[in-house]
Amino acid sequence: MAFAGQSAATTARPTLAADSTIKSASPAVAQFVVLTRPVKISIVYGETVLPAGLRLAVVSTDSSTVRVQYLNDVQALPVSAVRFESGPTLVAAPTASPAIKTIAPPPSVPPPISVSLRPGWDTQMQGGSTTMRELQGLLSPHAQAGIELGEAGIPIYAGVRYLMEAKEAANALGLGGTIPSRIKVATPGFPRDTLDYIIYDGTFEGGFNHLELVTDAAGRVVCLEFVNQHVRRVGNDPPGGWDTYNFVNTRLRASPTTRAHDASHRRGDVIQIETRFFQKEPRRGWDQREETKLLVPVPFARLILHCIQPGMANR
Repeated sequence: MAFAGQSAATTARPTLAADSTIKSASPAVAQFVVLTRPVKISIVYGETVLPAGLRLAVVSTDSSTVRVQYLNDVQALPVSAVRFESGPTLVAAPTASPAIKTIAPPPSVPPPISVSLRPGWDTQMQGGSTTMRELQGLLSPHAQAGIELGEAGIPIYAGVRYLMEAKEAANALGLGGTIPSRIKVATPGFPRDTLDYIIYDGTFEGGFNHLELVTDAAGRVVCLEFVNQHVRRVGNDPPGGWDTYNFVNTRLRASPTTRAHDASHRRGDVIQIETRFFQKEPRRGWDQREETKLLVPVPFARLILHCIQPGMANR
């Protein structure tokens, strides 16, 4: 038989003053997406392709679209092209005070630098099959076709790095005080309507008298070419078998009294294409009229090979 006070003690279970003392607050969630395939977007300079694997912060989302932060702008991407990831923000344990203190997230990491391309950069060009075939033959032993827009920072030559600002590259080469000329690149197989080359005159290593910085739509260096136009005697039987002898300026031999010889090799992450152009002079024999050395980072070589594919598909 229970005493009178005992019944009250067993039926009235004590309740905790506030359930929040044992339940942790739900953490705030910082949301990101990772691209599962390349996605083409519009940017201030034209168009570019975001590579698969790129991680971006989410601004907002709906049933079909996710808006993300990229290059100080908001871009809309299809939900089907991304994988969502969540990163919890640290939250302090609850106290008697109703206020919850949060630890500030780390500063945002700037987006990676990538090649800037104009609309239609990989559309098929009319003509130019000879140059594209020879360019493909020189690059394909060292790289495969693909859309690879990142890999900034690859050393190209003497302090010049892949996707470095052109002015910064000129300063690294000691050319900051010179006034260069800027010309559009129209080489078949290079990204279409996208590139310029900046010419610097001078005396460079190996006897070259011109240096050309090839830049993308944002003015970043994608490759570099040396040109030597000093004429010199070479003997009676120079090598030949090629037609294109300057790929940035798109120069081809056009006479049976001329010859061109091309070669390529890879050094680390840079492919070097060397060309020589010869002309036969009456009574004197053969003269070398031009020599070039083109330095192409492997990621850009893959883009070139990607651009060549549609142009060579039906030829």
